[in-house]
Amino acid sequence: MPIIPGVPYQPPTPPQPPPPLRPAPKKGLGVGAVVGIILGAAALLGVLCCAGLFYIGTLGGGGTTKSDGDIAVTLNSCTSASGFYRANLTVTNNGARARSVYVDIEWLDPGNGDRLASTTEIVRSVDPGQTAKEEAIATGTDDRAAVTCTYRVR
Repeated sequence: MPIIPGVPYQPPTPPQPPPPLRPAPKKGLGVGAVVGIILGAAALLGVLCCAGLFYIGTLGGGGTTKSDGDIAVTLNSCTSASGFYRANLTVTNNGARARSVYVDIEWLDPGNGDRLASTTEIVRSVDPGQTAKEEAIATGTDDRAAVTCTYRVR
């Protein structure tokens, strides 16, 4: 800086400090959000159960049918042989649009109710007025001559 007579010396101004950093946002959900999600899920499950969109049936000998009005699922047979568990299903669509259903099947020991095997059978796009026949197969290590099945349609 040149010296100019009669002008007092002015030291250079220091640089401005950087603006303060904002605190990092919190990660995860707050307690209120978690409680809201749990209550919302419980309410939704309650509505679906009351509406009959989830239903459960048990097969011990003859066939059983569960229906929600549009879709009827019949568990025709439930067998076990050589560690393979089989269940024959019939899905009938009485509704106005194509539907897909998931059928959760469990093979149980008829004596004590222990689960021997389980699977989920997906029956895709059954057109209105049509019937689909499916065979669900699961494997297990326990070989029983007699089994019962329980199933849930969702």
